[in-house]
Amino acid sequence: MPWFGMDIGGTLCKLVYFEPKDITIDEANAEVETLKNIRRYLTKNSAYGKTGHRDAHLQMDNVRIRGRRGTLHFIRFPTSEMGNFLALAKSKGMANLVTSVCATGGGAFKFEENFQKEVNMNLAKFDELDSLIRGMLYIETTNPHECYYWSDPTDDNKCQKVPFDFSEPYPFLLVNIGSGVSILAVYGPENYKRISGTSLGGGTFLGLCCLLTGCNTFEEAIELATGGDNTRVDKLVKDIYGGDYGPFGLPGDLVASSFGQMNSTERRNAVTKEDLARATLVTITNNIGSIARMCAVNEKIERVVFVGNFLRVNPISMKLLAYAMDYWSKGTLKALFLEHEGYFGAVGCLLQFNGKAVDSVEGVDTTKMNREQLEVYAHKILEELEREREERNFFQIERDKLRTFWEITRHQLDEARAQGRNKEREKEELAEKHEAELKLYKQKVKHLTYEHQTNLSETKAEHSVALKLAQDDHAAQENELINDKSELKKLQKEQELAYMNEIRALKLRHSEETNNMTRKLESEAAELEQKYEQKLSSQYEWLTLKHRMETTEVEERKNAQIANLLKNHENAFTEMKNYYNEITLNNLSLIKSMKEQMDATKRNEERAKKQARELTADNEKRSAELKVARENAAELARQLANYENNKQCLANTKRRLAAVMRDLENLKWENEVLELRFEKCQSERDELHSRFVSAILELQQKTGLKNALLEKKLEKLYNLWEQREAEIGGEASVRARSDSATTTKTKEKSQVRRKTIKREIRPHHSFPSISFCFFSFLLSGHAKKERGRKMATRIDEQRTKRTFTSQLSREASQARVKHEG
Repeated sequence: MPWFGMDIGGTLCKLVYFEPKDITIDEANAEVETLKNIRRYLTKNSAYGKTGHRDAHLQMDNVRIRGRRGTLHFIRFPTSEMGNFLALAKSKGMANLVTSVCATGGGAFKFEENFQKEVNMNLAKFDELDSLIRGMLYIETTNPHECYYWSDPTDDNKCQKVPFDFSEPYPFLLVNIGSGVSILAVYGPENYKRISGTSLGGGTFLGLCCLLTGCNTFEEAIELATGGDNTRVDKLVKDIYGGDYGPFGLPGDLVASSFGQMNSTERRNAVTKEDLARATLVTITNNIGSIARMCAVNEKIERVVFVGNFLRVNPISMKLLAYAMDYWSKGTLKALFLEHEGYFGAVGCLLQFNGKAVDSVEGVDTTKMNREQLEVYAHKILEELEREREERNFFQIERDKLRTFWEITRHQLDEARAQGRNKEREKEELAEKHEAELKLYKQKVKHLTYEHQTNLSETKAEHSVALKLAQDDHAAQENELINDKSELKKLQKEQELAYMNEIRALKLRHSEETNNMTRKLESEAAELEQKYEQKLSSQYEWLTLKHRMETTEVEERKNAQIANLLKNHENAFTEMKNYYNEITLNNLSLIKSMKEQMDATKRNEERAKKQARELTADNEKRSAELKVARENAAELARQLANYENNKQCLANTKRRLAAVMRDLENLKWENEVLELRFEKCQSERDELHSRFVSAILELQQKTGLKNALLEKKLEKLYNLWEQREAEIGGEASVRARSDSATTTKTKEKSQVRRKTIKREIRPHHSFPSISFCFFSFLLSGHAKKERGRKMATRIDEQRTKRTFTSQLSREASQARVKHEG
C-alpha cells in the first residue's frame, strides 16, 4: 500500500509520499497493477495538472521510515484544489488500496467528510504542532545540510547560504509561517509550548497582492516583488529625519511607516505593481520578524528557526529576517532556515502513523458486527468481487490491445531508427564536404594575410617619411611661436607701465574729488544742523504756548465747575435743612441702609484709589519707555557719520516726537476718560441723593424714635467722618503741594462747612444733621479726590514735556559735537 502523509493548511496542501526501495521479490509479485500505476504517476511526473507540483530538488533518497528504506517525495497543491485531488485519487483507484491516510492541519478536520464521501477514506488525524516538531527533527537528523543561515544578507555580492550545525538544537524558537504564524518555544522533543502568533502571514501576503496587483498565485506575487522597490511605497526614517536617527540608532533606510507614501496622489500614480508587491512582502516580513524577536528576548532563546511555505522561493523574506535578527539583537540572535520549509508537518504525521489506526474492511468497521451482518456484508463483498473480476477481464483485454499497439509502435520505431541511420550517413558526408571547404578557405585566408602584411609594410614606410616631414614643419612653427611670445611679453610690459601711470593719475584725481565732496558735505551738515535747531526752538515755543493756553482753559473750567458746585450745594443744603427739621427718625432699618451706603462709598473710594495707582504705574511705564527711546536716539546719534545718517537721524527724531505727541494725546484722552468717570460718580451721587430724599419723604410719616440712641450713633459717625476727612485732606495736601492756593481755599471751605454742620447738629440733635454731615462728607471726599487726580495728571504732563525737550536738546548737542569731531 502507498504511504502518504498530508498537511492540509489554509492556503496550501503538502503531501509526502514514501516510496519503499527494499521491495522483495514476493512483494513485487504480490503488488497490484493499480499500485504500480500510482507509483509511476507520482514519481515520473513533476507537475500534476495546472496547480500540483512535485519539488524534485527536495527529494530525499535512502531514508528509513518504520523499518523500511526508500525515497521521500514532496508534493504540493493549493487547498482550494482539494476537490480535484480527490477526483484524481478516485480515478487512479487509490480508494481500493488504502482505507486510511494520516493527516494534520486544520484541513484534516475540514475535509474529513469529503474524504469519506468521495474516496471512502478515513483520516488518521495528528496534532499539527507535534507533527511539525517531529518532522523537523527527523529531516534535520537525516539530511546533514538541512539547516543553514544567510551571511551578509544585505550585500548581494557576498550573500550566501552557510550550513549550520544543529546537532544540539535545544532550546530554540520555531516560527512556522503558513497562512498565519505560530511561534513555539521548544525545549525538548516533547517539551514545547506555543507562546505567540499573528494572523499576518503568507495568506495575508498573497491576498493583499492579489487585491493590489491582480496576480493569482504565490509564485507570481514573489516574482513581482523581486522586481519592485518598497522605498517608493513605504516611508523611511530618512524621509522623516533627513538621514539616520542617531539617538535611538535607527538607520535612514529603515521602514518607519509601511505604505506611508501612499497618502500622496502623485506617489500613488507613480508606483507600480512590482513596488506594491515588494512593499507588501516587506511589511509582512517585518511584522513577523519583530514578533519573533520579542518572543526570543522574552524567552531568553538565542536561536530562531523559521519554517513554512511562505519562505519557499522567497529569498527576500529570508534575508530580511536574517538581517533584522542580527541587527536589532546586536548579533546575539541568529535566524536559521531549513531546506524543506513547509513539509515538516506532513513528514511528522507520516512518522506517527503505524498503519493500524482503523480496524476495517473497505472502510467499514467489522469489529462490532454480528454473524447475520457479517454474512450480508460477505455477500456484498462477493458481488463486489465479481464486479472486480469483470473489470479485471476488461483490463486484460485492454492490456492485449496495448501490447498490440506496442508491437506496432516498436515496428514504427525500427523504421524511424533506420531513417535516423540514413540521416547520420548523410551528416557524415556533409561533414567531409565541410572539412574540404574549410581547408580551401584557410588557404585563401593565408594568401590574404600575406597580402595584408605586404601592404602594411609599404604603408608604414610612407607614413614614416610623412611623419619626419611633419616633425620638421612642427619645429619651424615652434620657433616662430617662441619669437612671437617674446615680442608679446615686451608689449605686455609696456602696456603695464602705461596702465600704472594712468592708475596713479586717477588716484590723485579721486583724492581731490573726495576732499571736495567732504568739505561740501560738512557745510551742508552744518546748515542742516542750524535749520534743525531753529525748527526745534520754534516747535518748543509753540508747544509751550499751546500747553499754557490749554492749562488756562482747564483752570477756568475747573473754577467755573467749583463755583457751580458750591452754588448747587448751598441750594441743596437749604432745601435739605427745611426737610430735615421736620423729620424724626424711629426706624433702625434706615441706619442699616446708611451703613450699606457708607460701605458702597468706601468701595467707590477704593476703586478710585486703584485707578489713581494704575495711572501712576502707567506714567512710570511710559517714562521708562521714553527713557529707552532716548537711549536708542543717543545710540543712533553716535552712529551719525555723513549726510545720509544725519537725514536718517532727523527723520527718527521726528518720528519719536510724533510718538511722544501721540502719547500726550493718549494721556489727554485718559484725562478725559477720568473726567467722564468723575461725572459718572456725580451722577451716582445725585442718584443716591434722590433715593435718600425719597426715603426721607417716606420717613416723614414715621416718628417716635429715641433721640438719645441716635445721639450716640451720631457721635460715632461724626468721629468717623472727622477721621476720614483728616486722611483725605492729608492725601490731597501731599498730591497738590504745587497748587497751595487752591488747597487753602478748599480747607477754608471745608472748615466753614464743618462749623456750619456743627452749628446745625448741636442745637437740634436731630436726624437731618446726620444726613447733612454724611452728604457733605461725600461731596468733600469726591471733590478732593478729583482735584488731586487732575493736579497729578497736570504735573506728570509738565514733567514729560520738560524731560522730552531737554532730551532733544542734549541729542542735538551730541550730534553737533560728533560732527565737529
